[in-house]
Amino acid sequence: ISSVAECENSLFKVSYKDILSAADASGIEVGDIILSVDGEVVRRVDNVAIIYEKPTVDLVVLRQGKEVAITANTVSPHETNTRRYLKWAGLYIQEPHVTTYRTSTKIYSTAYNSYYEFGSPGQLAPVPGGGFITELNDEKVETIDDLVRILRKLKVDNSEFNAAVAAGNLGRQVTMVPGCDVKVKLINCDGEVFIRRFRTDDHYKPAWQMVRGSGIDAKWTWEYI
Repeated sequence: ISSVAECENSLFKVSYKDILSAADASGIEVGDIILSVDGEVVRRVDNVAIIYEKPTVDLVVLRQGKEVAITANTVSPHETNTRRYLKWAGLYIQEPHVTTYRTSTKIYSTAYNSYYEFGSPGQLAPVPGGGFITELNDEKVETIDDLVRILRKLKVDNSEFNAAVAAGNLGRQVTMVPGCDVKVKLINCDGEVFIRRFRTDDHYKPAWQMVRGSGIDAKWTWEYI
């Protein structure tokens, strides 16, 4: 819920809501004016801020001239942070961040390509404004787990390449770094579909991920994919 108060005794209106959010699931609608929270009349932002202290709150909102009672679940701010992040072929891929839920009309997958590394194979893949990876080599991607599963199948043995490097024979025995040709389907926040093709680089741009636990004090763990 986003609300704006022009002065200390103002009404608070829902100007937008994140899709797939607690507000969305509770039936709160854009344009609702929040009259009370847990029985307390809302006059200033302090009256709304108590939502961060409780798992659920009882709201009374004004909607199209009628008062509507709603019980809404709340989400602690730290729970909306990114908790999984991976890098593959120079692409930065993560769970959709909060802004993505506000700007996209639909979450097409939880594997969101937010940026890329200059000079990497993945520089050929990004779409304007970032994009959801929905297919990799014609296999459906709905979650980051789906993407990781496919990436593990595509992983190429680079032992021959490493041996050539160690022996100083790179360029004589091996002329191409280990990798494979891939086709990626992405959809941006406006619903536009893009198909990108490139060759991965499993030696210089291997796939790895970082995962953070659910607690506010949870640590990050790192691993190769």
